[in-house]
Amino acid sequence: MVGAGKEDVTPPLHVPYLGFEPERLRPFQGVHDRLYARAMVLSSRGKAMALLSVDALGLSRNLLGPGRDFIQEVRSEIQERAGIPPHRICLAATHAHSTPETYGITRIWERKEWAEWIQALKALLVQTVHSAVQDLCLAEIHTSSTRLQGFTRNRREALGGTKSTHPVDDEVFLLIAQRRSRPPVLLSHFACHPVIVQVQPLVSADYPGESASLVERNLGPGSVCLFFQGAAGDINPIMNDSRKWEDVEKFGQALGAKILEAYSKIELGKPMEHEPLSCSIRTCSLPGRKGTESIQAECQVFRIGSVALVAVPGELFCEIGLRIKKKSPSQRAAVISCANGCVGYLSPRSAWHQGGYEVEEGPWCTVGPGGAEILQKNAVHQLRKLWQTGPSASEGGHS
Repeated sequence: MVGAGKEDVTPPLHVPYLGFEPERLRPFQGVHDRLYARAMVLSSRGKAMALLSVDALGLSRNLLGPGRDFIQEVRSEIQERAGIPPHRICLAATHAHSTPETYGITRIWERKEWAEWIQALKALLVQTVHSAVQDLCLAEIHTSSTRLQGFTRNRREALGGTKSTHPVDDEVFLLIAQRRSRPPVLLSHFACHPVIVQVQPLVSADYPGESASLVERNLGPGSVCLFFQGAAGDINPIMNDSRKWEDVEKFGQALGAKILEAYSKIELGKPMEHEPLSCSIRTCSLPGRKGTESIQAECQVFRIGSVALVAVPGELFCEIGLRIKKKSPSQRAAVISCANGCVGYLSPRSAWHQGGYEVEEGPWCTVGPGGAEILQKNAVHQLRKLWQTGPSASEGGHS
């Protein structure tokens, strides 16, 4: 059974966005397009899992201040209202940059105007999943994929090297629920920084919002299209931060058209055979930069039939994402970045030798050399264990 939920999470204008130095926080001046939280809940044989996508820069664990864990609190409240165990809930941000400062780069919780809104946001995220649970109905699950070529680039090519050392993943991956009594639910996945309109005073979901809206308009009222960000730590749109709304529209419509193209192909294939849903979650200790204390990062892996979803709490480089997909026992694998927290960039060792913005000292880079490889190793181990032992595999732990 599959259910979907969608809630408007557009902030009031006094909620600040993340500006450049020296004035890091600035209030919005208007709304170009609305922000949404979208949820997909799957339930089989008495076990459910929730996948939540939010038009947000990130979902840091420290948004409620010291001593509190935003992700844990949202998960706990979802469990209370919807009955889904916390370890089976994924909270991911699209990483759109013209949204409130929810990445945790600043001490945002100290601002009075912030406290009321973040509580409201938390309630809306819980409501989105609860609505999806109430919407559950029988469904067939399909997968499909295509490619969106020519719209992205690896921004580190300027530092030297070749396309093989600075790859791009242009796959558009879909998990599709064709429901018997309700409109379809789509989980779309693509890897590219949503920075076309970053750091400017109008609220916008950037190209992920444009693409999702296009798909939902075409599939009709009640359809829901979630967008999950891929391993895009070093991937930018070719128009970069042009801050032109026509570029947002162009990119979003191109991606949306590809999603609809992939969706149209499912009638040519059979739905996935029914298999129980399973999940593995591990907390990994990653090295902090320059000998600082280790960083705790959650690696969450879902098995949905023959599909593998890997969720990590940072901006994973494309190279690492491709390695995970290649080593996955499932040929239908997607790596979700900016999920269940924000630890900043997750860069391979080669990037540390080369230098560049992603490994510069700053709040966007807390994990030191080797951290990305530790997450990669854990993700592959968890994937293989789920595929070897199925739903009886351990669903928790620390490594």
